Order: sequence, then structure tokens, then C-alpha cells
Amino acid sequence: MSQFKIQEPTEFLQDFIMLTQNAKRRIWVQTMNFDPGPHIDVCVSSLINAARRGVDVRINVDWIA
Repeated sequence: MSQFKIQEPTEFLQDFIMLTQNAKRRIWVQTMNFDPGPHIDVCVSSLINAARRGVDVRINVDWIA
């Protein structure tokens, strides 16, 4: 990606799902929050599906924050 834009939460979630579905090698996520809830459940499901396809999935959570 060569440009950045500010996204609404639903737009981010749609992009996240699409990118996880298209990932071939790796998905590395870094976040300050990863609290349970319906939106995170969708993200986790997408990441699990990618891992099942053989994608290297890693999540780094800054739990101190």
C-alpha cells in the first residue's frame, strides 16, 4: 500500500476480512486492544481461517496499555 486513509470501523473490518482472505504468506497484527466482542470475533475467525490455509498468523497485543 502506497497511500494511507482514515477508515470508519466498518470499512476497516471489511478491508481486514478481505485482506486476510487474500493473504498468501503471513498476517502479522499488532494492537493495543484485543478485547472479546462481536467485531473481534469476526477478526479472529478470519485469522483462524487464514492459519488453516497455511498462512503464518501472529498477533502482538500490548497488554500493558
